Amino acid sequence: MTEFRPGSFQILPVIIKNLIIINGLVFLAQYTFDGLSPYGGIAVGPVSNGFALHHLLSPLFKPWQLFTHMFMHGSIMHLLGNMFVLWMFGSVLENLWGPTRFLLFYLLCGMGAALLHLGFLYIENYSMLADFESYKSAPSVQKYLNFIDNFSLQHSYDGQLVYRIGRAWAAGPGNM
Repeated sequence: MTEFRPGSFQILPVIIKNLIIINGLVFLAQYTFDGLSPYGGIAVGPVSNGFALHHLLSPLFKPWQLFTHMFMHGSIMHLLGNMFVLWMFGSVLENLWGPTRFLLFYLLCGMGAALLHLGFLYIENYSMLADFESYKSAPSVQKYLNFIDNFSLQHSYDGQLVYRIGRAWAAGPGNM
């Protein structure tokens, strides 16, 4: 029986090294142009809006995000964790398969993950989007409050805001 041995073993193979550099530079661009959020991660800004993966029905969705989302990170710990795992497992695969095969595997996995994520987002949000379109066709205070309750939107970033809007609308419908 013949034993398979890779041609050469490198601690930091060329594709892994370049992916780590690209991810670091993209994170630097996020930090520079988007800044930090009050919660310690990267804020939403022009880099995140242009290159992070958005819902298919979002006006922010662009086809290139299927590729560019692979290089976006929400915090320094997210970046460091992902780069450590990339180095730890990716270097073994790149040493075994070679740079071309590993890069193809990396890109196909990233784009496959994006497509799966978009599919699940669509399935999860389909009923909410349908109900919102129904609300928009004939808006009323009660439909608004029902929509908020049905989808537990009061637990969002500023949950009380949705109720304040509903109460203000009920108090003076002509003001909305």
